[in-house]
Amino acid sequence: MGLALPFGDVPPFRYLLLDDESDDETLGLCLDIHGLFVDPPGPELVRITLSGCEPEGVLRDALDSPVPVRLGDVYVDAGDEPGQGWPLRDVTVLGRVDGLADVAVEARLHDFYQPPCCPPNVAEFRLWEDGGSAMGTCSGIDGLFVQRLPAPSGPMTLYGVEPRNKLRRLLGKGTPVPIGRTHVVFLDRQGNHFYPSWYTMLDVRSAVPSKAGDGLVDLVVANGVSDHPPRTARSIWDMWFAGGPREKNLWAGYGLEGREAWLAAALSRPRTGPEQGPGQTFHIDGRFVTDEMGFYCALGEAVNGPGGYFGWNWQAIRDCLSGGFGARPPFTLVWHDSDVARAHLRLEAERAISRRDPFAEWVDLIRAHVTLELA
Repeated sequence: MGLALPFGDVPPFRYLLLDDESDDETLGLCLDIHGLFVDPPGPELVRITLSGCEPEGVLRDALDSPVPVRLGDVYVDAGDEPGQGWPLRDVTVLGRVDGLADVAVEARLHDFYQPPCCPPNVAEFRLWEDGGSAMGTCSGIDGLFVQRLPAPSGPMTLYGVEPRNKLRRLLGKGTPVPIGRTHVVFLDRQGNHFYPSWYTMLDVRSAVPSKAGDGLVDLVVANGVSDHPPRTARSIWDMWFAGGPREKNLWAGYGLEGREAWLAAALSRPRTGPEQGPGQTFHIDGRFVTDEMGFYCALGEAVNGPGGYFGWNWQAIRDCLSGGFGARPPFTLVWHDSDVARAHLRLEAERAISRRDPFAEWVDLIRAHVTLELA
C-alpha cells in the first residue's frame, strides 16, 4: 500500500480521492480535510394531519388520552406491508382535529428516507409501529408530501493534496474549476483503504502551494460531502487511522451519535483473517448495552474483536448470522449482563408507550439462527 505513504517528512496521507465518474481513477491524496466532520442539523420537525384516519392499536389508545402522547417511530406505507414507505421519528399524537376523523401529529423526518414532494396515487396509507404492528389507515397525509430543499453543505479545505491524473490536469488550467463527483476514501497509517459513503461534487474555488511539503497544494472546495460524519466521529476515525482500537468497549463512552459513527467505521474497515469455523462460542459483554447501537457494537466485538463488525441493523445481523462475517454457524453466543439491555430498552418502550419489546426481538432473531445463552 505504498500509494498512501509519502516520502520525507510529510506525514501519511489520510484520504484518497477517487473520480466517481471515471471508474474510480485516482484524483489525488490528501493529508487532512477541514469541514469534513460537521454536526448535521437535527431532523426536521413537521406537523402533519392524518386525514380520514381509522386508528388501531397504540394510535387508538393515544387518541383516548387527554394530553399529547409520544409514540416513538412510525412507518407510513403506501402498500399493504411495512417497509414500502417512509419512517417518521419521535411521533407525538396531538389529538383529533375538531373532533373529526383527522388526527394531528408532530414528527421528525428521517435523515435519509425523505418523502417525495408529491403524494403517491394510492387510495389509503397504512401506519405501522417500528416492530411491524398495525396502527391503522388514513386516506391522506397533509403536510408530509411537500418540496423540501436540502441543507447547504460546505465549503471544505483540503490540506496537503498531491494531485494526480484528471485533478492535476484541470488544476493546471487555473481555478475555479469543477472536477466532478468524487469519492473520499479514508486511509489508515499503513495505507489500508476504508470505504465510508462520503461523496462530494469537487468544485475547486482556489489552489495554493501547501506548507505541508513540496508538490502539495491546499484546495478550497465549494461543497461538503454527502452524509457528513459528526464532529464526535473525528476521534473515532483518528483511532482507526492509528490502527484501530486495541481493547474492547472503547465505544461505550460515546452517546448514540458516536456509537453510530463507530459502527460506520467498523463497517467500512477491511476485514482481516480467516472466518472462524463452526462450533465456536462468543461472549457478548453486555455491561454497556443501553441502546440498539450499543448492542451492535458489543456483538461486533464479541465475534470479531475490538472494533469488530457483525451488523448494524436488523437485516445486516440476519446476513451476518448466516456466515461470511467472521463466524460460521452453528455457533453459540453468551450474552453476559443481558439485564442491562433489558432494563434500558423496557424503560424506553414505556416512555414511548410502545408495545414493542426490542430485547425480546433481538433474542428471537438470534435464536432463529444460532444458540443464544443469557447470562
